[in-house]
Amino acid sequence: MTPSGKRLSEVLRIWNEAVSRGSLHDSLSILDAELLKKDDQQGVVGFFLVMKSQTYQEFGDHDSALSYALRAVAFIPEDGLGWGQVGELMMNTGNVESARACFETELFLCKKSLDDTIPYPTSVISSYIHLIEVNCRLSNRDEAFKILQEASDFSPDNPDLMLEHARQRLNL
Repeated sequence: MTPSGKRLSEVLRIWNEAVSRGSLHDSLSILDAELLKKDDQQGVVGFFLVMKSQTYQEFGDHDSALSYALRAVAFIPEDGLGWGQVGELMMNTGNVESARACFETELFLCKKSLDDTIPYPTSVISSYIHLIEVNCRLSNRDEAFKILQEASDFSPDNPDLMLEHARQRLNL
């Protein structure tokens, strides 16, 4: 779950500006201010923990990035966003088997959170892409192809650039 509408847009706009300026301190301060609001929605806190992880990742501090991603997963274990972030960090350090487990959890949770109002959520497609890439890294081409087919079947009427990226990654 993410913060809603205007609040999210404004926070992300200010955060992006701080990241673009190369200011780790300002980027983190923006997110800390949101975390201090002690929002009643558990998912909002988890979202901002993942954002802190992404901020540290952006500035090359892998240990802090992993710490915040793990906090997000511990805080809200049923949120796929946190699992995807942990998986990305694991993959970046070569811990590919752990990354695969995280991405499998991410996909399961993202699919579980679907409802009729979101027929083609980016989070599910991103989860498929993560699994395709990790299986390519593990030289599991057949499994990667199977996941690509499942992703294509998931939303056959909606071509997506991310799926096209996966097809190119598999050299299909």
